[in-house]
Amino acid sequence: MPRQTKYRKRENGVGSVYKRSDIVHRPWYAAAPAVIDTETGKTSREIIGHYETRKEALEALESYNKAPTKKIRSTFSDLYSEWESISFRNLSKSMRDCYTAAYKKLFPLHKKIFKDIRTADMQKVIDYYEDEHYELDEKGKPIYDKDGSPKIKPPLSYSSLHHMTVLLGLVYTYAMQNDVVNKDYSKFLVISARKAAEKQAFSDVEVRKIEEAAQNGMPNADLVLIMCYTGYRISEFLGLTKFNYNADENVFAGGGNKTEAGRNKIVPVHPKIKPYIEKHLNDGGKTIFCKADGTPYNVKSFRDSIYYPTLEKIGVRKLTPHATRRTFATRAAAAGVRPEDLIRMMGHSDYKIDTDSYIKQEASTLVNAIQLIK
Repeated sequence: MPRQTKYRKRENGVGSVYKRSDIVHRPWYAAAPAVIDTETGKTSREIIGHYETRKEALEALESYNKAPTKKIRSTFSDLYSEWESISFRNLSKSMRDCYTAAYKKLFPLHKKIFKDIRTADMQKVIDYYEDEHYELDEKGKPIYDKDGSPKIKPPLSYSSLHHMTVLLGLVYTYAMQNDVVNKDYSKFLVISARKAAEKQAFSDVEVRKIEEAAQNGMPNADLVLIMCYTGYRISEFLGLTKFNYNADENVFAGGGNKTEAGRNKIVPVHPKIKPYIEKHLNDGGKTIFCKADGTPYNVKSFRDSIYYPTLEKIGVRKLTPHATRRTFATRAAAAGVRPEDLIRMMGHSDYKIDTDSYIKQEASTLVNAIQLIK
């Protein structure tokens, strides 16, 4: 007969550790001290977690007894909701959107007891999105095309994957602050290094086509042209009101929403777009660039029903709305705008941001630049 190991009985009121013979993976359970319901007289106890070894279970029980918490059985979704209600107060809309999108992609973890989540569980989700993958609905089931085949999505960008790992770290910090866990397993996550995708801008030829379309009265072409000549982010552009426009000085003041520098930026109005801006001001909407009934656009409806269809009609590449911002920075730098002026117009605090992320010089610009060297 195999010899059974006898363990010293634990003191009353400190919880217990026991092994489930019917479970192979992580069979050791740690249970919190029993609690008596004063109304019913019934006894109940929380399961702190289950572990590979007795030692791990004992350590978990000891950690719990040092800092008991009612959140011990909280799911990832529970803790995220609590963290969101506190942290979102001080985040910009763009960052709130990034974390909301990251949370949705982490849906396989939503219902898991947070204390039981390990690096392997999170890494599995990250790895799924690092390669081509099925587009999934909110329940994690594949979405199918009309022909019955599942929709395939390309790998997520490094930035999107990074937001997922950062979010996990923030929720772990919140969990540790509330004694749910004492170790951050998200620190061990790995994202494969990959070459950053080239960030594109509209070429001078494409800008001329956009300008010609606006001059010929194509609906909404003037909006795309104004975006290329102001460098506003799409949310900033759609939020501009008559109070941001100073007709006497011929500038937009403020309108940025991401940084302090953005909120204080000054964007001069180029003569090519001034007539279009004044035309929209005469519409009398709540925002300058608004729907026919004067109400503001939201970003998604403007992008999907106005911006992309207009580019298609003009016959230029369907680059993202942010490409208009890079177009503005690239053309301004090529024209010789001083760095200190450009960072003010872009709403940045550092010219390196513009050179690293926004300015994409064309070959003709570089040829002309090299000829300046005597």
